[in-house]
Amino acid sequence: GEEVGRWVGHQDYVRSLAASPESQDLWASGSYDHTLRLWDARSASCSMQVSHGAPIEAVCWFPSGSLVVSAGGPCVCVWDVLTGRRLAKLTNHQKAVMALQVLPDVGPPSSSFLGEDQDYRRGATRLITGSLDGHVKVYECDAFKVQHVAKYPGGVASLGLAPDCSLLAVGLANGSLSVRQRAKPRQSTLEAHGGAAVATVGSQKQGGGQAKQAKEPSMRTGVYKYFLRGRGEKAG
Repeated sequence: GEEVGRWVGHQDYVRSLAASPESQDLWASGSYDHTLRLWDARSASCSMQVSHGAPIEAVCWFPSGSLVVSAGGPCVCVWDVLTGRRLAKLTNHQKAVMALQVLPDVGPPSSSFLGEDQDYRRGATRLITGSLDGHVKVYECDAFKVQHVAKYPGGVASLGLAPDCSLLAVGLANGSLSVRQRAKPRQSTLEAHGGAAVATVGSQKQGGGQAKQAKEPSMRTGVYKYFLRGRGEKAG
């Protein structure tokens, strides 16, 4: 096709690009010049620039479009696209992180965020990273703690997950491709965790003589307001 635009700003190789899931005009780019940049296609200008601190190998968005993730060196950073503030820095790998992916509705839902009107079949967001240290790590996105670790016989250069989350494919630096199958089907995992939460809510409804306590509205992870929860509240 014909070139319709050219954005200039990076000082080294542009290693990764990702389009915003919420706007077709917003793009994120990661470069070996250590910078993550957001580009507005309407004005062909850079709307945000932050320093990752190492050559960037991969970038991706959270489903909400309010957070973007950069990977480079042994670190992974989570950024707020509105303020440019770094919300989290993950240093769980020993070598360069080459691949990452944010997947919505993959992990078991958190009962603390399960409201009465929330569909328990919707799982929690997970962040998956692959590194040259030979490890693939899965993070929950509440506090960004490692939930699962898989060891491979070579450095991890790329990764991908099947649409139904049943297969994980990992490309290795030794030239091989490893495919692993999920031990438990995704739907049964969500129902096992969500069903227990729903049963708890149901038992609270049927409790005799007990006043029903008002529930605070639930917040899904990956939204900027989630990271501000609890701030500004006065001690009782």
